[in-house]
Amino acid sequence: MSLYEKITKELSNLENGSKLRKLRAISNRESNFITVDGARLLNCSSNDYLGIATANELKNEFLKKIGSHFNDATTDFSSSSSRLLSGNFSVYKTVEKQIAQLYKKPSALFFSSGYHMNVGFFPAVYGKGDLIIADKFVHASIIDGIRLSGADYLRYRHLDLDQLEEMLEKNREKYSSCVIVTESVFSMDGDLADLKKIVEIAKKFKCETYVDEAHAVGCFGERGAGICELQNVSEHIDFIAGTAGKGLGGIGAFIACDTKIRDYLINKCRSFIFTTALPPINISWISFILSKIPEMKDRRHKLEENHKLLRKLFIEAGLHTAGNSQIVPLIIGDDDKTVEISDKLLSNGIFAPSIRPPTVPKGTSRLRFSLTAGFSQDQVAEIAKKVFEALK
Repeated sequence: MSLYEKITKELSNLENGSKLRKLRAISNRESNFITVDGARLLNCSSNDYLGIATANELKNEFLKKIGSHFNDATTDFSSSSSRLLSGNFSVYKTVEKQIAQLYKKPSALFFSSGYHMNVGFFPAVYGKGDLIIADKFVHASIIDGIRLSGADYLRYRHLDLDQLEEMLEKNREKYSSCVIVTESVFSMDGDLADLKKIVEIAKKFKCETYVDEAHAVGCFGERGAGICELQNVSEHIDFIAGTAGKGLGGIGAFIACDTKIRDYLINKCRSFIFTTALPPINISWISFILSKIPEMKDRRHKLEENHKLLRKLFIEAGLHTAGNSQIVPLIIGDDDKTVEISDKLLSNGIFAPSIRPPTVPKGTSRLRFSLTAGFSQDQVAEIAKKVFEALK
């Protein structure tokens, strides 16, 4: 069988199994709405949790602020180089200082994306003779990074910290270093890790801790410093990872950590070393937003109200949901049924793409409602109403 015959067969199998993914062209975005194939839809699939990326008042304020600096390197549209050559503009230093202060860490390092960060960190820091032990539901980018590291790895059942402790009891002494890896808010179920308990276990077994705050940055905590702040464990987490491409309304990712770790990553992390740095204007935007995040309490409160309402309406209707964050899953199970419900919602003005294996475990296909602070309570109620109609 030739390569193209093999690919054609696999694509056919995916389509027949309701697992074929296709790209949709988004022609416009305004507030909570996007235009897809000419249809204006309420967007329930955005990670713009605080409504920053679509906030015209913030964009206008930023543009006004930088308007007199368009000849300044901080507003260039390309860095034209990696950070180790000529792409390390001064605004990177500013942003990394802001991130370190937000998480109360000695330093931070900014990456081009969350994927760059996770696939680069683990091979740089861990290898043969080390153990990486991770929650079963960590993001694909973390799993890829773990596999690339060459270290031995184990995965404990989702949020099952008793099993984590049992695994460490059995295996910890066999390895030089060991790191416990978890997300703080899990991307498909929207549930939270018990970071306090993880810190206790890590201390008991002399492990490092790596917490990916991708879906928590800006959205939780008094100052928007995520679940680490909410659970008061920031100083006890060795590596706090996060992204600017979700709650912060920008692009890129970061690790807040010890200064020696930062220096080591600059020298050893291939995904950092061998990639073009993000454009300075994007980093300037992140700096602008980071200066405002601690004061965005109203947006965080609104986000909490919205996800609590939708989850309450689903539960009252006897539907299968999970979690306690702005990510509200509606777990349907059957792949075909999930696609059908998603299509019905699409025809009724709701954009909520189906999530199917291998993104989620077999038998747990779902619609993932990703809410933002920009939704009104009426819009949240309308989402629930149209879901109920689609399920009939």
